[in-house]
Amino acid sequence: LWSINSLLPAIVPTRVVVYSWKVPEDAGPAPADEQSSRMYFYRSTVSVPRHENVGLAGPIIVTRKGDANPDGTTKGVDRDIVTVFQVYNENETPANFANLADARINTTELFRSVINGYSWCSVPKLEMVAGEKVRWHIGGLGSEEGLHNFHWHGNLLRRHGMVADQFQAVPGSTLTADMLTDNPGAWMFHCHVNEHLDKGMIAVFTVKPPPA
Repeated sequence: LWSINSLLPAIVPTRVVVYSWKVPEDAGPAPADEQSSRMYFYRSTVSVPRHENVGLAGPIIVTRKGDANPDGTTKGVDRDIVTVFQVYNENETPANFANLADARINTTELFRSVINGYSWCSVPKLEMVAGEKVRWHIGGLGSEEGLHNFHWHGNLLRRHGMVADQFQAVPGSTLTADMLTDNPGAWMFHCHVNEHLDKGMIAVFTVKPPPA
């Protein structure tokens, strides 16, 4: 187990390190919570701004005790989808100098509005089938520019007893909601903050018709 007093060697590229966590029961949703799982961020704390801006962050999903299948998936949920909204500042990445030296990279636009690192409807694997229970885990990273209003078109979601197509989050926070997949089609999913929308913080999720 890591502690503040530990002296751990730096993890250099290509090196693999396995960490283990003790997960107390109260890290999961409470018994009365509508969603039986929730997402946390795992990220580097060596240099939070620089490492977040180079993509060193990821999800940890904790399921309420007794509600996980043997493979770690959540009982009663057909599909989990994780999306992270972020405005990357490429001036604040360890790769900044390499980017500036690469003629293929547009260095005049250093702020990137992305979902899972992608922009302008290019996020892969946002697919589901009508009738499935799809659990969305959504989070935001960044600074004051990282205030987001998540908006799904075409299908509604349930969270804390409320049915809606929009939820909000501040940087560093996460939320979990269940989609009512009853409307097949290709639908837009985006941040409704105008500046983010204008810069491509847009994805498309596809609800396929149920099998005949």
